[in-house]
Amino acid sequence: TFRGNGIMRSDDITTDPRYGKNMPYKGMPKGHLPVRSYLAVPVVARSGEVIGGLFFGHADTARFSEHHERLMVGIAGQAAIAIDNARLYQAAQREIEVRRLAEAELIKTRNELEVARERIELALSAGAIIGTWIWHVPTDIFTADERFARAFGIDPEQCHAGMPLSAVASSIHPDDWSRVERQIEETMRQGGDYRSEYR
Repeated sequence: TFRGNGIMRSDDITTDPRYGKNMPYKGMPKGHLPVRSYLAVPVVARSGEVIGGLFFGHADTARFSEHHERLMVGIAGQAAIAIDNARLYQAAQREIEVRRLAEAELIKTRNELEVARERIELALSAGAIIGTWIWHVPTDIFTADERFARAFGIDPEQCHAGMPLSAVASSIHPDDWSRVERQIEETMRQGGDYRSEYR
């Protein structure tokens, strides 16, 4: 039954050739109810997984007919649908909870980004920051805002589109570049903040 091989109906299980073949018992275990008539129907999910079974026994022989078998097949089908639906509902509830948590985290991140943006804008307006830039190291693409472009004498459109670091380095005084380059490499190797002063 649990292998999903089908329905088992026997008028006398004790004389059935399939009886007593499963471990741990060979035959009726000691103290078991006196079962002779036997009917077992697997409960099978839509996926084909056997999720349970309906088992019926009677002390008398020949108590379960083909009519009883058909009734139990119908009940097993209804049970399978109910269990499948319950599983789908649980999966949907889990998915809803995951999405709710993700949305809450997204809102939190957006709020934090908005606060950071406002702080940067205030610092830029006060002149404490001369510009903002991003260097994507794996592709060596350097992008920057218009303030940075003006401060470094670089075309703002080129800064917006992206360029290699070497193009930005050309705006640094040649006597300072080797030191700045070492500081960049050290920061890349060790991590942490990058800080440098140069002409």
